[in-house]
Amino acid sequence: MKDKSGIYKISFLTTDRVYIGSSINIRKRKNSHLSELRRGIHQNSMLQNAYNKYGENNMIFTVILECEPESLLIYEEEQIRTHNSYHEGFNLVEKPSYNMLGYKHTEQTRTKMSSARKELGRVSGCLTEQQVREIRQKFFDGARNSDLAEEYGIHRKTIRQCVFLQTYTDIPCEISGYVEMLQEISQARCLGIRPRSTGWKHKEEFIQKIKQTNSRPKQNRILTEEQIRDIRKRHLSGETYKTISQAYGINQNSVSRIIRRLTYYDIE
Repeated sequence: MKDKSGIYKISFLTTDRVYIGSSINIRKRKNSHLSELRRGIHQNSMLQNAYNKYGENNMIFTVILECEPESLLIYEEEQIRTHNSYHEGFNLVEKPSYNMLGYKHTEQTRTKMSSARKELGRVSGCLTEQQVREIRQKFFDGARNSDLAEEYGIHRKTIRQCVFLQTYTDIPCEISGYVEMLQEISQARCLGIRPRSTGWKHKEEFIQKIKQTNSRPKQNRILTEEQIRDIRKRHLSGETYKTISQAYGINQNSVSRIIRRLTYYDIE
């Protein structure tokens, strides 16, 4: 693959979910993706989990189109919408920004940008002052971070840092009781409580169905009690998820859930 500028897609044979990306050098970006995925340190946790589950042999890297660097963001956003890779795929943002392209600024420019961000307490400048005030007010009124992220087309982390006053600190929050609310949330979380979770109210009929399902004998389990105990014993002895998953023919996520007792929790 020659050095090209354009839009690419990462997909897997056993799922319809895809990742859309852009780069001024697709070949280098592909190698960077593979290097991080192989080492298990990819910044996109959803893509990393898919790689761990399906394997590199099932991974497909496709160049969708070639274009000039100045057109990358336009075409990338268009392809994200076309493949619906933000809502049903592996993309973490719906609208890519220039800091994702890999342009090389001079050292002097980077120093100035870094100093400016530190002064403002910002990791990016994607929100206007009005949007910051709106987001904090909506959060104070009970909106969830995920809903706000979808509404404003940015990542949940950006919303979370904004509402918890970790970024955009140059924009004062004048909402009465806001700081006290954040303190209560922080204290509650230290006690293992999630005060922002109001809890979904199911109908009584649905609750009874769930109770009946949970009371039934466990069926169609692919692992025996002896195997479950052996998996947990191996983990305590220092074996990795990968080694254990290969020994039992299951994926690493299944091993993790067994060890954390999210599945087979009734087996001591």
